[in-house]
Amino acid sequence: MILSIPQTTPKFSRALRFVAWTALAILFTIVCMDHVHADDLMVKGKDTVNDTFGKDSTFATWLILGEIVIGAFMYIKTKNLMLLAGVAVVIVFLNVAFGLV
Repeated sequence: MILSIPQTTPKFSRALRFVAWTALAILFTIVCMDHVHADDLMVKGKDTVNDTFGKDSTFATWLILGEIVIGAFMYIKTKNLMLLAGVAVVIVFLNVAFGLV
């Protein structure tokens, strides 16, 4: 009687290798999770960003005025009423976006 070790199929071997690497990655993540700490270095600039790009900032005002001027100019050149509607949509979008900042 000859005793032989059964050979695994390549598909099973690939699946086993995938499970092993996945388990190793999960264990590595769990081990390293407690050792990672960082300070937020951008906290000091938050007020500056809100003053520059916030809802009542000068940049927002000039951007909306520029959009109105360019929209009016494009309407005069093309006589397309949708451009004026597009200006209103962009102004509403900008007000919402600057309100989120």
